[in-house]
Amino acid sequence: MLIKKIINNIKTENDIKFISNSFILYDDTLGNNLKSDINYFNNIIIKYNLYFEEKTIIENLYLKAKKIKNTLERFVKNFKKKLYKKYEFDKDLRFIPLKNYNNNEIVEIIENKTIYSFRILDLIHLLKISLYNNEHMFPIPLKLKNPYTNIYFKKYNLYNILIAFNNTNYILPEIVLNYYKSNFDIIKFKLKAYPLLKEYAIDNYLKNGYISELYDYIITLCHDFRKETNYVLVKTRISIFKKAKMVDIFKKTLIFYLKKKYLSNPLKKEYFENKCLIELKKIVKKHGFKIEFLHLNNIQSIRYETNELINELNTLDIIRNTAISTPPTPPTPPTPPTPPTPPTPP
Repeated sequence: MLIKKIINNIKTENDIKFISNSFILYDDTLGNNLKSDINYFNNIIIKYNLYFEEKTIIENLYLKAKKIKNTLERFVKNFKKKLYKKYEFDKDLRFIPLKNYNNNEIVEIIENKTIYSFRILDLIHLLKISLYNNEHMFPIPLKLKNPYTNIYFKKYNLYNILIAFNNTNYILPEIVLNYYKSNFDIIKFKLKAYPLLKEYAIDNYLKNGYISELYDYIITLCHDFRKETNYVLVKTRISIFKKAKMVDIFKKTLIFYLKKKYLSNPLKKEYFENKCLIELKKIVKKHGFKIEFLHLNNIQSIRYETNELINELNTLDIIRNTAISTPPTPPTPPTPPTPPTPPTPP
């Protein structure tokens, strides 16, 4: 390790007097196998049982070595930066010149020996879009790509973006903070933030879903709450224009219904179920007279429930008959033993 070599070079004779041979042996055994400076500090200096004076000397040596290493790395970085190519685009993603913003709102990202300048909020916005990506209420978070090259940003550049953002006065979005806490690992992030992603996916589905699919959910919604609304249903066969109007009427109720149906948090499911029922009753009271609604009387409601029961029984009967009609697989007969070979006559 470079920092270990620097520590050995800056030791004075006075320092060596206070450092025990057991620590030197421990350092030589484990120190070369550690990958980062912080691991070296935690595993070599912190974990080892040192006396107060010895620990103070070693910590001071580490701090001096760390400053020297940081200075060298900064010099190398600046030297390399002069050799890199500057991407010739001095505007943000809305084509506003970057010179119009404060310096703390601009971040430089180095990818493939090229320096790209971005407004930090543009990258955070793109990162939110990538993390919230979904299809048909299924969260599918994606990694952040460079908008100029369509190549994924390296993990260290994601850290650089977050560090630069910390110098601004803006508040970091919750979804980006969760991604940071997951060490920018997309799989860990999805496992940790799945409830948040799922709720956003439902909201997005209501905004961008197909009218016919949303109307099918309205039919299911009215069916599930038929007893609470005294058997007020909606027609199944209406024009696409009327379906669009009904979706607009039920939009708020539909959000509550889908969250009640598909969220995993039982407390939220109960909360949205109550909200859904309240909104549904308001819709029935306000729009129930329209021709798209059906009001079943007692006889029709009994027939409706009977049909539901018959459908359920038929489904069970089909499943039972399928299980009975499928013949069981006969057991494989045992292989007969091979007869012994007769002895050869003399």
